[in-house]
Amino acid sequence: MGVPDPRSGCPAQSASGGEEPGSINEVPAQCILPVTRPELPESCWDPKPRRLFSGGSAGGRQEHEGGGAAAEERDPGLPLGPLGQAGAAAAPADARHHFLSQRGQAGAGAEQLLGSHGPRRPGDGGAAGRPLRPGAGSALSPPRHGPPSPPPRPPWRSRRRTARGPPPTRRRRRPAPSPARRGVKDVLKKRLKNYYKKQKLMQKEPINGDSCYDYICVVDFEATCEEGNPPEFVHEIIEFPIVLLNTRTLEIEDTFQQYVKPEINPKLSNFCISLTGITQDIVDKADTFPQVLQNVIEWMRQRELGTKYSYSMLTDGSWDMSKFLNIQCRISRIKYPSFAKKWINIRKSYGNFYKVPRNQTKLTIMLEKLGMNYDGRPHSGLDDSKNIARIAIRMLQDGCELRVNERMHAGQLMTVSSSAPLEGAPAPQMPRYRN
Repeated sequence: MGVPDPRSGCPAQSASGGEEPGSINEVPAQCILPVTRPELPESCWDPKPRRLFSGGSAGGRQEHEGGGAAAEERDPGLPLGPLGQAGAAAAPADARHHFLSQRGQAGAGAEQLLGSHGPRRPGDGGAAGRPLRPGAGSALSPPRHGPPSPPPRPPWRSRRRTARGPPPTRRRRRPAPSPARRGVKDVLKKRLKNYYKKQKLMQKEPINGDSCYDYICVVDFEATCEEGNPPEFVHEIIEFPIVLLNTRTLEIEDTFQQYVKPEINPKLSNFCISLTGITQDIVDKADTFPQVLQNVIEWMRQRELGTKYSYSMLTDGSWDMSKFLNIQCRISRIKYPSFAKKWINIRKSYGNFYKVPRNQTKLTIMLEKLGMNYDGRPHSGLDDSKNIARIAIRMLQDGCELRVNERMHAGQLMTVSSSAPLEGAPAPQMPRYRN
């Protein structure tokens, strides 16, 4: 039996020209090449064939050790050829595959010759394994050219230094810039701001009577609320108080207080009644917000605020103007009043003047730090405004210049720079209704 010549493409045929039992096709004798014993490395002829049959069964190892008789018994249809003795046909499957790959017997002819007797993939399990493609090689067969290649390097091992140079190093992820890190953009901005502020303070003249407001109107709204204050709940102003503080005499000259009837939620919750002390009977008898706002403007005109005397609004935080008054004007379908577009946030002024963190600027904490107690009922709009005015008086006595630091622009809360010119609020006017 011979092997088909890959150069001529002739199929396998016996040397006598006739078809031997078990041969595949009848081919001319000139297409037959003599089959010689393959020259294999000694490592392939391991006396322990189980190393070559990693996925084979015990029966396959017995056939390998049993010689030619066992080989013919396993596959009588495969002719032995001129290998000498029958035991040579029981050579390991990887040896036959290596021989075919060395001789270039890839293709359809080698597949037909090997059939199901080709080498199995390791781990496929004996005769049930899937045969390898001829010429593809296996993990157990030696390479085609040169010495055996080293086993693949596990991915977890570090790459060794080679003649080409050091291995490529991984790029370390740059940590996020810290606010305290030198050279960060925010730090540079803060340094520049402090520098110009210091220069401006050094050039500033002493405060005289014309450099601050004549009056400060302290406002602290009370609005409808529920326990937990869900996000979808709409807050409506139910108390509009004003405390008029004279910055010359540092005394409270006058007060204003009126209750407001809510429109969307006319019935107050029990939580709101217990918190503010405003009962349902009080808001039922009160006027709506547009009418109360008109009364506020008339009261301010009688004190000649914005015409004869300069003034500014002052609140405890930014919610009174940016949220409560802004939402109420939308509910009442009127525009935002011009005299309330700028105001003094006493929490910011207190924190900047006394150098305390923002979480220590609540009303009760500010009073405690200044050595004062709360007078009146907490969460009452008028009483809260009076206590805020007491804090403002103490800050003015300590030399603080209370000036506008927040404003409303296009419905959004904005910060007013301390270097902005000192301007008072305009004369109060009733805003127009929205279309």
